[in-house]
Amino acid sequence: DIVWQINSFFKVTYTNAADERVRGYSNSEIIGVDIREQFTECGQKIFQQEIDKRVELEKSGNKDLAMKFELPMRCKDGRELWMEISSSPIYGENGEIDGYQGVARDISLRKLHDEKLLQAHQEMESRLLEAAEEKTALQELALHDAMTGLYNRRFLDAAIVREIALSEREQRPLAVIMLDLDHFKNIND
Repeated sequence: DIVWQINSFFKVTYTNAADERVRGYSNSEIIGVDIREQFTECGQKIFQQEIDKRVELEKSGNKDLAMKFELPMRCKDGRELWMEISSSPIYGENGEIDGYQGVARDISLRKLHDEKLLQAHQEMESRLLEAAEEKTALQELALHDAMTGLYNRRFLDAAIVREIALSEREQRPLAVIMLDLDHFKNIND
């Protein structure tokens, strides 16, 4: 884990040797640099949102609270790493924030795994939706004549039982009409 400290102007004042192992920057390259320059564009936006949250916490009297967030940082070799940042404010004698200290941990593999898991979940949802649509289509085919679109004998078998029960329960008459068309095959053909 990278242990770090920045002042109220967000300039790095301390970082341990883990920063060089993880991101490739030596202490001499990082001390005095604005930490925001180490973030990607997305990381800078996330960082600003977290600073805004910190300001709101301070205004509401919630001082000394640690914050935890994730953002992408740049490595010396140009790679991008997702880091989990835990930070706490450092207060001066006047009670105002003089800087921040914290720990950063590389979570790139976890993020990659989470992304793959999300992608697999989305693919599974898509397949389930397709299967549900196919099931509905098959049910329609099972109950309707493919050529005319009219209900078939299977539908009648299920519906007649339901309608007889409803007729008996509501004490109302039920009529069934059967129609047989001679030479209907000729019309179909």
